[in-house]
Amino acid sequence: MYHQGHDHGHHHHAVDKDLPTYKLWISILLNLVITLVQFIGGLVSNSLALLSDAGHNLNDTLSLGNALYARKIGQKKADLANTFGYKRAEIIGAFINLITLIIIALVLVKEGIERFIDPISIDGSIMLWVAVIGLLGNVVTAILLHS
Repeated sequence: MYHQGHDHGHHHHAVDKDLPTYKLWISILLNLVITLVQFIGGLVSNSLALLSDAGHNLNDTLSLGNALYARKIGQKKADLANTFGYKRAEIIGAFINLITLIIIALVLVKEGIERFIDPISIDGSIMLWVAVIGLLGNVVTAILLHS
């Protein structure tokens, strides 16, 4: 994010306005599949890391869905009731993403503390293969969304 002469380099999920809608839909479906695979893999392998990444990918999926919806609403022109148009839909979408991330983080902190107190065994081979699938899916999504 660049403003007032300096770059903050924040991790964000802004979507290019010129990006074709079908690429957004493919990215949403791909992220949803990644989320499900990581969630199931995390449960089967007892990996909190996979469950954490599933939460992150769920938020990415919701972010892309919010971007798609905000894009549709944001294209509406200003009218008498909404003199600035519908651009605030993007702000509301970002707020929903923030709340989702906070909830996911709180659940993960709770689970991490419980596992620190009472450790459990993790199946590393399942964890590795699911992580590789997640990585490949994220690379494809990044290629689709790169502008």
